[in-house]
Formats: sequence, C-alpha cells, structure tokens
Amino acid sequence: MKSFLLLIFLLSMACLQGGSNAGNPKRQDEERFAKIQDSIYKTTPEGREILKKVQQIKPEVNERLSGKTLEQIVTENSQKQGNDKIFPIGWVATQKVQNCWKIGFYYQDFWKQYLYAEWEYDQKTGKLYPFEFQNAPMFWDKSKRKVRN
Repeated sequence: MKSFLLLIFLLSMACLQGGSNAGNPKRQDEERFAKIQDSIYKTTPEGREILKKVQQIKPEVNERLSGKTLEQIVTENSQKQGNDKIFPIGWVATQKVQNCWKIGFYYQDFWKQYLYAEWEYDQKTGKLYPFEFQNAPMFWDKSKRKVRN
C-alpha cells in the first residue's frame, strides 16, 4: 500500500512539474501568439507600405478578380456572427525576389485556432495571388467578379 501511494505521489508531482508544453495547450497558445507577434513586428517599413497597398487590391484567381479587396473581405469576415467569424491578429510582408512579396495574414477562427493565409504580390504587375490554398481562398469574393483584361 505504501509503494502504491508513493507511486501515485510521484506521478502527480511529475504531472505538476511537466517540463514540456505537450500537455499545456494554454502555454502552447501563448508561445504561438508570441511568435506571431514577433513576425508582425519584424515587418520592415517598406513591407508595411506594401501591406497598405495590398489590402486595397482585389486578389486574383485564374485571371478572375475578387469582387472585393482584401481589406473589405477581412472586415466583413470579422463582423460576421457564428462560426464563420474571424478575429484578425495582423499582417506580415517579406520580399521574396525583386518586385515579389510574400503577404501573410494571421487570424483566429471562431474556435480560437491560430490560422495563416498567404498571398504573393507582384509589384511589377500589381497582381495578388493566393499562395497557399487552405486559408487564402476564404479571402476571395466571388460576387461581381470580372475577368482581368
């Protein structure tokens, strides 16, 4: 009986101390949020200027423009009710090669999961394309779309 109690005590102490974050979702979320904030903070002044411009652009998919700008779509999605609502965190921009930028948007969904959407912006052509296809397509409005000339 003493060894059983000792075993229970040792197991409970190990759980309380737990050196890793594997069993601590709150701590994992805090670390993830800190990394996101750091990424946003590291956006250069030139990158911030690009972000202002890009948010006013309508993304393009298969030569079809979105019906709304990125800023309009983000605003609408953050004002929705229910499980389609998003909670914006921030934007990042990093230059990839001359005239091309990686544009990222961090946000949380209704369930408070951290998500990331990414586009590529070509300064030379002024075009903005989804770069990943899991989250970025959510920020493309199919109403009133038109083919780019």
